[in-house]
Amino acid sequence: MSHQEIFKILIAGGASAADVDSGAVQPARYSPLGDPQGARPLWVAIAGALNGMSPSRIVVGEDLEDALVGYSLGQELGVPVTQVVESQGQLYILGTIEEGDMVVVAGVAFDHEDTLRALIAVVENGKATVAAVTALVESRALRAVYPHAITLWSPGPK
Repeated sequence: MSHQEIFKILIAGGASAADVDSGAVQPARYSPLGDPQGARPLWVAIAGALNGMSPSRIVVGEDLEDALVGYSLGQELGVPVTQVVESQGQLYILGTIEEGDMVVVAGVAFDHEDTLRALIAVVENGKATVAAVTALVESRALRAVYPHAITLWSPGPK
C-alpha cells in the first residue's frame, strides 16, 4: 500500500490530517468503525507482513479499536484473539494464552509504554512467545518498548 492510500484510510476512520502526521507522543486514534470496507486493505497488509512468522494467536488490549484490529487480523490469519482488560488494577485475560503460542501483540497505536509492556508480560507469563508487535500507527512508546514493531504509518515527513 502506498503512503497516500494509508493516509486516506486513516482520515476516513476519523483521524485528523494534522494529528495523523504530527509525530505527537500520543498519535491520533483511528477507528475502523468509521470506514469498515476501507480498513480491510490495512488488515491484509499487516497480515501479509505477519504470515511468515506463523503466529498462533493475537493478543490485544481493552480499547474497542484494538479489539477490532485483533479480530480483523485474527480473521485474516485464521488464528484466535485474546483480549487483556484492566479492572481495579488487575489484568484479566478474555480467552486463553497457551504455552508455546507464537503471539502477535496488536493495536491501533500504543500511546503508553506501560500498556505495551503489560501485554507483553501477560504473553510471557503464559509461557508463550511474542513473535511480533504490530500497530497501524507508529508511536514513540511503541518504538521505545519494541523497536522492530511492524507498522503501516509513521508520523512525520515522508
